[in-house]
Amino acid sequence: MSRRGITFPEVSRRWEEILAEHLRTSPLALAMDGWKYKQCLVSDFPLQPYWEGVPGTIRMYADSEYTLHSLKTVVSFPVVRVIMRWPWKGLLLEESKVPEPAPQTLANSTGIILTHSDLECLSDTHRRAVFSNRVISGVCWTSDNHLFVDWKLAEYRVEALLNLEGEEHPIEGFPLAHESTIGFRIHHTTDSNYEHCILNITNPLGAWIFGIKKRCSVGDCFVDSRMFRTLVSLLHTPLSYGGMEVEKLESYLKRWREIPNLSAELYPPDISLSRDMFVPRPPQC
Repeated sequence: MSRRGITFPEVSRRWEEILAEHLRTSPLALAMDGWKYKQCLVSDFPLQPYWEGVPGTIRMYADSEYTLHSLKTVVSFPVVRVIMRWPWKGLLLEESKVPEPAPQTLANSTGIILTHSDLECLSDTHRRAVFSNRVISGVCWTSDNHLFVDWKLAEYRVEALLNLEGEEHPIEGFPLAHESTIGFRIHHTTDSNYEHCILNITNPLGAWIFGIKKRCSVGDCFVDSRMFRTLVSLLHTPLSYGGMEVEKLESYLKRWREIPNLSAELYPPDISLSRDMFVPRPPQC
């Protein structure tokens, strides 16, 4: 434990002893859903090295059954599949409960699975650890409106993210089935407040934005970081909230197209934006 940046190892060790005894004897920790109680303790007692090895803190689904794992085990899985059932949350600011996946869809699924509803029960610390070294490797819809998002381990995660900040307000580029879809939010990963967003790189606007990001990252662009941050900020709101304030993004892009003497690839595509371009469209896989 620490206070004002000062660490007291002897205090941390004593807390670890108390927690270990509590986990061995507490009915809450020993219950069938005791892993959820452990996640609450992870948030209340920030002893990260200790919690990494505690067994039974994260529930996963594989080979037709739920099993419990430590964080240390989960972060080593090459691929984690998140299953989300549409509609997974209200598109605006209201709170709503994340739905459980349909039992038959879960039973027919393959891989190591973390359901959206279980993901929402993870502490910020554990969820961030699970996803901080992963990128999206697959996105697929089922015929009964479930979204599968596969997350693989990756050394250079920042290259897949649009954000200059990296972990905050994460927006990741990935090709989606519908070219007309610009993108949408999925679930929490590394940011405690904002869900992860997918930007469709098969969409002309998505492809252009990622092209601008690549040129900026190597200093080969007329766009300074402030301009690019403004663009990302105006994109984040419609991606996160089903097209909300899309007119602000469209106005900014219009002004960008009025800048004289740019090379052709630096001009944004001249397309009309609408709110439904930021809403998931569930086709069959």
